[in-house]
Amino acid sequence: MKSIDQIQRAHDILHQVITGPESLHKEMGLSEKSLIRMEASLVTLCWMLEHKSGETFEGNMEETMRVLSSLGYDLEDTQHNYQ
Repeated sequence: MKSIDQIQRAHDILHQVITGPESLHKEMGLSEKSLIRMEASLVTLCWMLEHKSGETFEGNMEETMRVLSSLGYDLEDTQHNYQ
């Protein structure tokens, strides 16, 4: 697993790019779709860092788990591989 410092650094870089000027986005060749994906990644990192803005990800995960459970998926039988 990544260290908290690596996660925080990734968060900070994504935040600066996303909130940066449009000229930066153009210079980096970022499309609107790329920015949306970066925002989703940022929200996930916020959840990991327990920022208030991470509540969106948490709510989405809770709803996803509720729907999967109602469809009969066994969410307790998840395999973890943290090598």
